[in-house]
Amino acid sequence: MTQQRIRASRALPASLLAIALWLAPHAAQACSVCTGGQNDALRRTYLLGGLSMSALPLLAVTGLIWWLRRRARALASPSFAPARVAGAAPITARAI
Repeated sequence: MTQQRIRASRALPASLLAIALWLAPHAAQACSVCTGGQNDALRRTYLLGGLSMSALPLLAVTGLIWWLRRRARALASPSFAPARVAGAAPITARAI
């Protein structure tokens, strides 16, 4: 009698898993996005949307790096050096 209970207790999770795997494709088709890929225009729209969302952060980081590099070059250029006032002592680093 206990052998039959052990077999039944092992068979129940296996059968539930089998039923869940059998029903999984049907549940996936309930999603509007999963069935929406059947239309070529909609599939292309999803592809372009995904590509644009992937490219946007790359463009933002590239633009930030370009701006920082341009700003650093502008600060390092001799034309950006502060003008000296006539009669003023040059600025030097000294301990206070």
